[in-house]
Amino acid sequence: MNRLEALVTRVEQKEGITHLTFTLDKTPLYMVGLEPPRGVREGSRVVLGIKPVHIALALLPPKESTLRNIVPVTIESVESGEILSTVWCRHAQTLMEVTVPTASFGKLGIADQQKAWALFLESELSIIEVRR
Repeated sequence: MNRLEALVTRVEQKEGITHLTFTLDKTPLYMVGLEPPRGVREGSRVVLGIKPVHIALALLPPKESTLRNIVPVTIESVESGEILSTVWCRHAQTLMEVTVPTASFGKLGIADQQKAWALFLESELSIIEVRR
């Protein structure tokens, strides 16, 4: 599980759904869910969780997409497997593990230190810790 330390910048509740906006090293992140954990409010520091298999990689950011979590990263290393590959990416001080099918990853031709984009749905994030 990836752990992303972020700041809550907006909490909006409508129709039984909570929409949260965060900042991860100046990059906005978005999460949608039911009830936020107790103590989550604007200005809270939280640790977000996302599974490595829920992150996609792209060499260019999408221009038109329903994805709102688009994080610029630098590829640190790649561990290629026969079926799955693990890619370690860095965004500022945050290291992320991304697990992708080797067949689709091979098409990108990603190399160490290359710039890329980590993409994931708002529904894939979770709050795993609230810090005061």
